[in-house]
Amino acid sequence: MTNERAYKVFKIENGTVIDHIKSPLALKIIEILKLQQNDGILSIGMNFDSKRIGKKDIIKVENISLSKAEKMCKKIAQLGVKTIVITGIREDNKIINYIYADGK
Repeated sequence: MTNERAYKVFKIENGTVIDHIKSPLALKIIEILKLQQNDGILSIGMNFDSKRIGKKDIIKVENISLSKAEKMCKKIAQLGVKTIVITGIREDNKIINYIYADGK
């Protein structure tokens, strides 16, 4: 028997993924960025194992434009959170852009 489990977080279209968030900061980021007010799907995964940071959270948000994602990334960096924001996910699930929030 293996200890690996499948991660099940909804796939999104035309949106933004905020990945490699140090746990347990996902809910705080959602609150600060007011992502719950978005009209698309908002998926949250928390406490995933990560070789890079120990435990990580992930946020997926539909219907976020690239310019809004860039603003979100700057705000995340101002909070001092290091994360990767993957933006511009198309219907065919191709990633268009990566932005790194390098919070100090």
